[in-house]
Amino acid sequence: MNSSVIRAIVPVEKIGFVGWIFEGYEFMGIVSTVDHLTGEIMVRTTEDLYEDAYNILINMPFKVQII
Repeated sequence: MNSSVIRAIVPVEKIGFVGWIFEGYEFMGIVSTVDHLTGEIMVRTTEDLYEDAYNILINMPFKVQII
């Protein structure tokens, strides 16, 4: 993975919510599900938007584990 990809684990029922939030930020990142059973997601962003995308993820109103 390069530095413009963030991998995380979120509650399974929140995967769609995370995608919806990133759409609201005008596609600051594109959310893909890596494993729908564990809640593993991948957010593809650009190097210049990485920090903003990371901050959005860690400030979700539920537990997010960056991996």
